Amino acid sequence: MAWARVKWTEAGQITPFMGAPSGDPDEQSQEPKDYFEALLKKKSYHAAVTFLGIALPRYECVTWAARVLEQSNPRGSPRRVHPTVDAVERWIKDPSDTRRRAVWESVGAAEDGSPEKLLGTATFLSGGSMAPEDLPPVLPEPHICGKLAAAAILVAAHRTSDAEKIILAALKSGVELAERGIQ
Repeated sequence: MAWARVKWTEAGQITPFMGAPSGDPDEQSQEPKDYFEALLKKKSYHAAVTFLGIALPRYECVTWAARVLEQSNPRGSPRRVHPTVDAVERWIKDPSDTRRRAVWESVGAAEDGSPEKLLGTATFLSGGSMAPEDLPPVLPEPHICGKLAAAAILVAAHRTSDAEKIILAALKSGVELAERGIQ
């Protein structure tokens, strides 16, 4: 199935934002889905998560990362809602600028390098101005949200006992978002 929600037409439009060398020109001219599938065949799962994070629209990307964080919670352990994740979930239900800024306010309490802080920062940088409301707008680079959301997924996966299982499940759900969007 085609990636209906991905607006990029060539992998080479995405890969420069990954921080990787540009690679083979033939690979760069592939459709994003084909390039992604090649990453999977090479078992380059971390790169695949980052590629997909950047390829997805920002709202879908944040939703994807939030779902993965929820799913990476070890089974049987009580669900603890982190204030930042809670704020992100409220933003997902109502993606207003007020809620986006509320997520940013909650990020300060999150541990540096944590998936919660990465997810909250991705949400804040998903659109709208980074500047205070009373100043002229300053827009983030569009790929930053995807890179941070992908990093949140990878960090969340690696704090579990089976990171590869979480990453593979994340890739599967991310592909579903690329194909059909939020259901």
